[in-house]
Amino acid sequence: MRFFTDETVIDRRLLTAVGVAAAVSFAPIALAGGDDHDDDHDHDHGDHTDVLLKLQNDQIRPYKEMDGANGSFDVFSRVHEGELGELAPNFGDQPGFESFDIATGASLGFDLLGDLRVWNGAGFDLAPANMTVGLFLDSPAEVSVDTAPGVAPGFAFATHDGDEAHGDLQFRYNGAADPAIYLLELRIWTDMAGVGHSGSIFLVLNQGLDEVDHEAAADYVEANIVPSPGAAGMLGLAGLAALGRRRR
Repeated sequence: MRFFTDETVIDRRLLTAVGVAAAVSFAPIALAGGDDHDDDHDHDHGDHTDVLLKLQNDQIRPYKEMDGANGSFDVFSRVHEGELGELAPNFGDQPGFESFDIATGASLGFDLLGDLRVWNGAGFDLAPANMTVGLFLDSPAEVSVDTAPGVAPGFAFATHDGDEAHGDLQFRYNGAADPAIYLLELRIWTDMAGVGHSGSIFLVLNQGLDEVDHEAAADYVEANIVPSPGAAGMLGLAGLAALGRRRR
């Protein structure tokens, strides 16, 4: 189950040029002013790692690093956590995104998928305001896109430099700076020929609430929103809201 399933291929040549040009021309600033589950998925709440993007069967696949008794290991996951408000109210820059698998010189980009949602304690409602995602937010160099219904095309934000491609998108909530947990859906793509996008990745972003609440929200996304293997139908926004009301 997921919010949006539009798999349309978008011509990103202009968007890529804009994003890469901005990344090269300006130094980063802190702030101025869907398809299947893996059975062994898990969360690493509180210690939010970057989204590791691997290439498997000519498609980007999102993973997270977990700590185990014998060291760290990577686990497939479409649900990743981050924090807002640590650098400034309503602002965050985690999780980051990295890939060692795309070709040198190839870029990573993103698209936003649907409206921003907010945790109500038992599900997710439509957030009172949208969220801006991009680079160099609140500066003259800002390059960004806002959440909106459907697919909001993004742009390239990281290029493989010979070692890895790594980029930290910035997130700005455009409403009141109240304690809340937000759900942002996006997908990651590359301009590397023949590689498909990641499908839905869900970012659960916590501003000021207890980590227990953050974990509960992420677990809800994993159990109720992430697509199940071979799912024939997807839960729409109306169905998701109804599910949240029933579980209150």
